[in-house]
Amino acid sequence: MTSATIPPRSNPVSLPSDASAWPTDRLSDEAVRAIQTCRKHGKAAARHAWQAGAYLSILHARLVKGRKWAAWLHRHEEVVSEDTARRYILLYERTGGRAAGLDGMTLTEAYAAFGITRFTEAASTPPGSNGDGSIHGHERLEADHRRQSSHETPILNGFNGNHHHPVVPNDLEEPADTLAGIGEKAILRAAKEIRQRQNAGRLRRQREREEAARAQRGGKRTWVVTADQRVARCHAVIADPPYGISGEPWEPEDLEGYTREWCGRWSKCGADLVAIFWSQGKLFEGRRWFDESLSGYTFQQVLTWHANNNGAHKSRRWLKQSWEPIFLYRRGGSDRLILAEDKAWSGDLHNLDCYVAPVPQVNYSGHDLKQHPTQKPVSVMRWLVHALSEPGEMVATPFCGVAPCGVAAVQLGRKYHGIEIDERYRRIAEGRIAMYGMA
Repeated sequence: MTSATIPPRSNPVSLPSDASAWPTDRLSDEAVRAIQTCRKHGKAAARHAWQAGAYLSILHARLVKGRKWAAWLHRHEEVVSEDTARRYILLYERTGGRAAGLDGMTLTEAYAAFGITRFTEAASTPPGSNGDGSIHGHERLEADHRRQSSHETPILNGFNGNHHHPVVPNDLEEPADTLAGIGEKAILRAAKEIRQRQNAGRLRRQREREEAARAQRGGKRTWVVTADQRVARCHAVIADPPYGISGEPWEPEDLEGYTREWCGRWSKCGADLVAIFWSQGKLFEGRRWFDESLSGYTFQQVLTWHANNNGAHKSRRWLKQSWEPIFLYRRGGSDRLILAEDKAWSGDLHNLDCYVAPVPQVNYSGHDLKQHPTQKPVSVMRWLVHALSEPGEMVATPFCGVAPCGVAAVQLGRKYHGIEIDERYRRIAEGRIAMYGMA
């Protein structure tokens, strides 16, 4: 069924920029050609499957509105099954419309890497990709599940040896890259192992770069990370203390006593403003402990950090908790202005009482790569540092971890004093400030 008017392309895994404007017949021919090519390239099958998914995505968007998609699949059932078409489209869309990450992958590896194990969903194509024909959400594919019964377990790559297009002789085909016979749990384990290897490699490379930056850092520094827990004189305190939700060994058995003790000590720091990260679960207890223990300070307001990637939930009886309170206290007699007339507010350094930023993750890069169990985003710390202090002033964090506040403070031209009792995290903190502080 391949049209003689379509010349073969020199790059078989690229997607022409004008593909979304092609006639339906040409898209159909190109999709079939890509599917056939995919079968003959074991170690490059994933890239060809991506290309097939790109053409099928455009076709699906064009044909599904008129209910012609099922008819198209029926006409080409000897070439591609509905399950296989769906998986190719998922592969295309879950890569963000970019094939570069699939180099040298078999279909098995690609499906595992992108978690393609259930096929009744589709991720939206991100803005900027060639997604004029992409499948935007679950409902677009749901309309075309008529041929798959609800109790069927789909074959993971759709090739069972019977789906051969007539124009491709059997003796030219290599064995298909199949996941048949491998259970979904096995695929999920494979996906987890791939992600763990990728994340471990990313973390190792980043720590090597940070350690190199730490070793090269010479001359006078405007910051220090120390294990000395003596109170530091400063202009602002930004504290991220243990607050009983991480399950880490450092969580105190007596949270109230621990909180009252450090608050009492840091009441002597001289800071105009003290910001304390806390939890929803101990919201009211924390307010009482701070009020009674921060001698000479009065409660000013509650700020919020909304973690827009936090999908965990404590119970199905609750709505998911996606924000953390930040208690803000002012030293008695301080007339420091936060909304000073000469302070610039723009972009991420806004003057609102709520900041939106994702929780650092192990698959991120740069200063928000997760290297500590309770690590906060650098952007949140920049927002607080900018609001609560001025360039050249001292910002202190009594529980600095890997120092996201230190990175933010040095970036914004402040002096920084971080306290961390764990030597491993101190060393990481120094490397991060040296690499990302840019000052």
